Amino acid sequence: MIRLIALDFDYTLIDYQEGLKPRIEPEALALLNRLCERGVKAGIVTGRAFDGFAATLADVGGDWRAPFPAYMIASDSFIYQKDAKGDFYADEAGNAAARARIRTGVQALLPHVQPCLKRLEESGVPVKGWSVDSAHGLTVETDAPESAARAIALSEGLFPGGQLSRNYHLFHVTPEGEGKGMTVLRYARSLGYRPEETLCIGDSLNDLTMLDGRFGFYSGTVANGAPEVRAAVLKSGGIVSERRASLGAADCIMQTLERLEQTIA
Repeated sequence: MIRLIALDFDYTLIDYQEGLKPRIEPEALALLNRLCERGVKAGIVTGRAFDGFAATLADVGGDWRAPFPAYMIASDSFIYQKDAKGDFYADEAGNAAARARIRTGVQALLPHVQPCLKRLEESGVPVKGWSVDSAHGLTVETDAPESAARAIALSEGLFPGGQLSRNYHLFHVTPEGEGKGMTVLRYARSLGYRPEETLCIGDSLNDLTMLDGRFGFYSGTVANGAPEVRAAVLKSGGIVSERRASLGAADCIMQTLERLEQTIA
């Protein structure tokens, strides 16, 4: 039985195609709200910050006070839940502990940032900008997914204690052992849910820790998911939808529930 659903936001719940406004498709949004009304905790797991996200969600057709999202994991690592009145509140103790762990991990990465940037520059990787966040790690903005993939290859071995990933054109280095998968596991445990009662859906390499089976979650990805993600989901026995973004996410949910013979009223 699925009791917890974790959905990435960019390119999973919303798409970015030329000439089309990003939005969560009404069909998918209706499904997610219906699931939450039945008691399933369906929420958003994103690298975006919590502050200001209500407006971001409204801009793509969502409603912060609707049943969905039932929770949010922001900046990949910080948990926010919804009370009976529909207001979000932070998991203060858990988030403080995560923030302290991540800050220590990021400090260990700092000496390796400049050598990495120098290698990327000397190798001709277009670096449009970069930042180091004590609550996340290093983010390098390149010009294309292929450039971000090249940045990963060039940075292998440069960051002891770091994990490398990308989200389309963004190259990330974060402390090892942190990220979406571990935070979803922490949240599931806080609710008393088992990993096999959790379904995670994403599209990019920064979603892999919740999609590749390492924590025992069910998984799914959308038609626009990265090839490496599609391969990892298939290997872990998950669902690869033929539909893009939110409609693909809804398809993954329905197929998983059908596999488990779990119906939706």
